Amino acid sequence: KLPRLYTRLELKAIRGLHFDLMLKTDIIWPVLKDDWDKIFSENREFSPLNEIFLGKLLSRIGETAGKEFKTVIDLGAGTGDSAIKFANRGLLVQGLDWSETALTKATEAIKKLGLEERISLTQMDLENIDQEQIIYKPADILFSKLTYAFIKNRDKLLDNIKSLMSPESAFVLMTPTTYKGVNYGKNDKSEIAVDWDDTLKLLNAKFAKIEVFHHGYFGERGDLVTFITTK
Repeated sequence: KLPRLYTRLELKAIRGLHFDLMLKTDIIWPVLKDDWDKIFSENREFSPLNEIFLGKLLSRIGETAGKEFKTVIDLGAGTGDSAIKFANRGLLVQGLDWSETALTKATEAIKKLGLEERISLTQMDLENIDQEQIIYKPADILFSKLTYAFIKNRDKLLDNIKSLMSPESAFVLMTPTTYKGVNYGKNDKSEIAVDWDDTLKLLNAKFAKIEVFHHGYFGERGDLVTFITTK
């Protein structure tokens, strides 16, 4: 099967998510696992999950779930920042990522902190989640930070996520969003965002309850939105 070719705009978005790099070429080329491995091998700094924000997020999830939560699936774990922060709060985490390089770096960080018993890492393409490799079914929290915009079949992804949830589970989606009628500049990262109206429509079609938990404004018009959904 031939890889899907990505346009210059899509490729610029993928690079822009991690390091604010803008492509200087109009060549169209496929983005494969090896390309993601190359991105993660650059040793760039990634946007960390804010500890104060995480505390407030977990407190809110606890209020809505009405029970103690213990397990997390990190969808797009990267080099392990979010997984480590969940584990440091006593949670059991399975981190999923397509990049072998990212998972190698995450493994090193996890071993250094002695968190091997709390964090499991699995190489997996989020476009095709293999349910047989999922450890926590259902998971209490499914967490996606800055990955949703790069998923082509979001309908399928949300169906897979929903199947891994119980009625008390929470799906946390953190993604930049854009709004119709707004003229965006390059610092607003509109290339790596999803449309607000389209996102709400799809989430409402899949989940029983949608809460807009937080707006994280950046640049002049950027908006990193955190949604909490329940099954």
